[in-house]
Amino acid sequence: MFYFNAMMKTELSVKETERALAGELRDVLAVVPTVEVRSLDIERPGDAPRVDIIADVSIASRSFTILMEVKSSGQPRVIRSAVDQALQAAANLGMKSIVLVGAPYMADSARRLCDEAGVGWLDLAGNVRIVGPGLYIDRQTAEKPKAVARELKSPFAPKSARVLRCLLQTPGRAWKVTDLAEAAQVSLGQVSNVRRALIDREWASADSEGLQLTDREGLLRGWREAYEAPVGERRRYYTTLHGKRLDVALRDALREAQSSGRAAAMSFTAADWWAPYARVPMTYLIAEPSALPALVDHLQLKPAESGANVEILIPDEAELFDDLRQPAPDLWTTSPLQTFLDLGTGGERGQEAADHLLASVSQW
Repeated sequence: MFYFNAMMKTELSVKETERALAGELRDVLAVVPTVEVRSLDIERPGDAPRVDIIADVSIASRSFTILMEVKSSGQPRVIRSAVDQALQAAANLGMKSIVLVGAPYMADSARRLCDEAGVGWLDLAGNVRIVGPGLYIDRQTAEKPKAVARELKSPFAPKSARVLRCLLQTPGRAWKVTDLAEAAQVSLGQVSNVRRALIDREWASADSEGLQLTDREGLLRGWREAYEAPVGERRRYYTTLHGKRLDVALRDALREAQSSGRAAAMSFTAADWWAPYARVPMTYLIAEPSALPALVDHLQLKPAESGANVEILIPDEAELFDDLRQPAPDLWTTSPLQTFLDLGTGGERGQEAADHLLASVSQW
């Protein structure tokens, strides 16, 4: 628990990670009545297989060796290498062994990779799967250490997001770092950091031609998981307009609003134009303050403490207006990407609508 609390605040060194995971492994096995840990070593000297942690255990009076390869990152590219190393060590040992991979935090995609290879996994956030003859331990938690949460969000920070948007809007293109930095209007260092993060997560690959997105869906789902709803003032109103009358009034309102500011449909309302899924009683809009009068006038809006059916977000970040689209004449919406991210904050129904959008739209 000490190491977990420490990791909640900062990142651990490799040696600290090994010691912490060795202790975590011992604690996990200690609660299984049929398991006895006879020895547990970090980097056992001599001719032992070259893995980070080796434990000799008895399971229901049968002897086994547990081999665990430890990595400082739980991202797929790193874990794939760890799986190969651990399996090779087990083959060299030539004895009955249970193979594990450990990291401070195992990403969901890395856990699936281990499962497919028949390798167990363990992290310091409480996630573990160890399977062997007479042994089955499977526990998962939603909690993420702060250092890990920062790492998960880092590729999606505002400047990094500019790079991701370029990649998503040019599927199949291989980008040179300098060209991508110029297109996204960020530094070369920023592009290099994003490049490394995408490759580690196996969402992109790089060769002599440049960086190319290879797993659009994985990137989008990862972004949705890390995304937080935009910060700003949310004003709620009531209108008597509905159906076709509301659609016509909305187009008139957005057309007039463009002369004084920027405004657009967002979230579920934007999704209705990109990939209709399920109507909701609320109309969701995003607007600059200068565009509000046109919206209030044309939509006949009245402030509402309760019973509201129109919500207008006035965001703190102006960048949300930089990629508005027109799926129909006189109709502005957030882009499919921004709509997808916003839907992800809308509960179970929003997640379903986001999945439908992901399956329906090819241009982001």
